[in-house]
Amino acid sequence: IPSSCKRIGFSAFEECSYLKKVSIPGTVSIIGSHAFWLCINLEKIIIHDGVKRIENDAFYGCKIKKISIPASVDTISYDAFRRCEELKEVIIDDSDGIISISETAFKDCPKCKIKYKSQMGFFEKLFH
Repeated sequence: IPSSCKRIGFSAFEECSYLKKVSIPGTVSIIGSHAFWLCINLEKIIIHDGVKRIENDAFYGCKIKKISIPASVDTISYDAFRRCEELKEVIIDDSDGIISISETAFKDCPKCKIKYKSQMGFFEKLFH
C-alpha cells in the first residue's frame, strides 16, 4: 500500500486470492469494511503506527497466523478478524489505554491468544 493512501475503502481487495502479504502504512487512518475479506492466501499483515480504526470484516477469513496492533488503533470493529482460523497470536499495544474491541472481533478464531501490552505490562486472553 503506498504511503499516499489515506484510507483502504470498502471491499478494496475483497477475495484477492493472489495477495499473500500486505504492509499498511501509518498514513492510512482507516482499514475499511471487507477491505481484505476472504483474501484466502493472505498470510502476513503489517499494520504500522498511525492506523486508527479496523472496521468490520476487514480481514475476515484470511490465513494470518500472527498480527500486532499498534497503539494508534483505537477501534477494532465486529468480526474484523472473524474466521481467521490459523490466527494464533495477536499482540495489542494498549499502552495508551484507550481501545474499543468488539466482542466478536476475533470470533471463530479457535487458536487465537490475545496478548495486551499495557502500561502495567502484558496480560493474555483467549478468544473463540
